[in-house]
Amino acid sequence: MIYLAAWHKDCLNTCMRIFWLLFFLLFATITNGQLLRDLAGLERAAQNMNLAIQYIETDTAISLNTHVFKTSKAPEHLVKIESKIQAKKYKKLEGKLLNIATENNSDFYSRRLLGDLFAAKNDETNARLWYEASIDASPHTWDSYFVLAQYFLELGDKESATRYALIAWIYNRNSEEVKDFIFEIQNEHDDVLIDWKFIPRAYSKIKGNTIIVSGNENWHAYALCQELWKQNEPATKKLKEIEASQFLLAENKECVLNLLNELEFAKVTPTGNDAHMVLGGQYALYQGYIDQFILFDIWLPQLPNIASQFTQEEVKKMMEYILYVR
Repeated sequence: MIYLAAWHKDCLNTCMRIFWLLFFLLFATITNGQLLRDLAGLERAAQNMNLAIQYIETDTAISLNTHVFKTSKAPEHLVKIESKIQAKKYKKLEGKLLNIATENNSDFYSRRLLGDLFAAKNDETNARLWYEASIDASPHTWDSYFVLAQYFLELGDKESATRYALIAWIYNRNSEEVKDFIFEIQNEHDDVLIDWKFIPRAYSKIKGNTIIVSGNENWHAYALCQELWKQNEPATKKLKEIEASQFLLAENKECVLNLLNELEFAKVTPTGNDAHMVLGGQYALYQGYIDQFILFDIWLPQLPNIASQFTQEEVKKMMEYILYVR
């Protein structure tokens, strides 16, 4: 009976692993995944490995390399105009700014100053128009969204303020200022906005024809998956850009699914940061936001520049992830 029970348990575990594999293949088939470039994918994989080695071999606190984009500053030809707006000296400024803005369709800052000017004059319609024009002129400039979010909050429109602040957070993933702004609007517990630092607990290396995996055994499947996909890196060079993007997102998705599967079977209750990461990942999977989980909570903290590659539809999907999963 003991042998039969053990055999039954092994069969159950095998069946569950087959189910997860089939689930992943289905997920990969129906997802377009046109998000990440080859270089970003390889860089993230290398960072994963280095983090794991540091965590396991040195047993020290890991400080993630998180870049924060600075707030845009007025170009030289607009510094005086900005100072006059701040000093409430509005005479003739509207005409000057309109001339500058119409001469250069990509000059987002002159359009932002027009928004500031009309906001100072309590002209809500024109203020919103020019703040939005500033975004249209430079869609990946994070603080253009943040300026509009702050303006909406001044007007008492928390819903619009949250929407634009979320976009600012996606384009400047590591900004504490934006995160605190959203926190204040939503009045949520800090667990909602805490950064789920993805720190691998296992790593792999090649010795001869053998892959050696070291570290936490619950992370072995993740490390092995990373190594197996790493062997296919040269193949991505021959792929078109979109195909390489799909390849790399599929890589990360499979490895993360392996990790979530192993942790679930291990029946180990995660604590601290691991609890947020694991439970968040599982919930994101069940709700159909696993791609956004990987991008927002694994990739963007280390590679915030890749946000500039997202389409409007992808940004919208990530906003849904933050609101409904985070």
